[in-house]
Amino acid sequence: MMELDLGDAADRACFDLIHLRAYDRIARACNRSAAEATPVLARTLDALSASGPSDPDAPGDDPRLHPDAVAYVTLGSQLGLTVLRKRIAPDARTGLFSLEPDLAAWKAFLRRIEVTPPSPESAARICQDALRAFDIFLSEADRQLSARRQATV
Repeated sequence: MMELDLGDAADRACFDLIHLRAYDRIARACNRSAAEATPVLARTLDALSASGPSDPDAPGDDPRLHPDAVAYVTLGSQLGLTVLRKRIAPDARTGLFSLEPDLAAWKAFLRRIEVTPPSPESAARICQDALRAFDIFLSEADRQLSARRQATV
């Protein structure tokens, strides 16, 4: 995604489309149940809904993702977006960039994991599922950027 210039509206639209397609797959893989991030996931999908139609070429059902893995990825990613959001003019902050991070949800997630840590087996699954969620983002970036390159050839 390094080829995208987030200062450019068309590149931001591509960025949002990548995220729409990835978050849609992730939401389906966790049955829209993402622990403390469930409302954030729904709000993210809603904010991205204008980015494009559903993808008829989307990969089939992804394997089930643990809700805590989706919470970690969703809540953590929104914190990372605060850095990118600062580079975008306030009137251009649409789609994913229109959302402010839900710090209360992030803190509640961390507090729950600290107070009631998962078993070693669950922790291993959560970590593996978080990596698979990141892989979904990477595969959608590859799909959308490849299609974009093909369209400009």
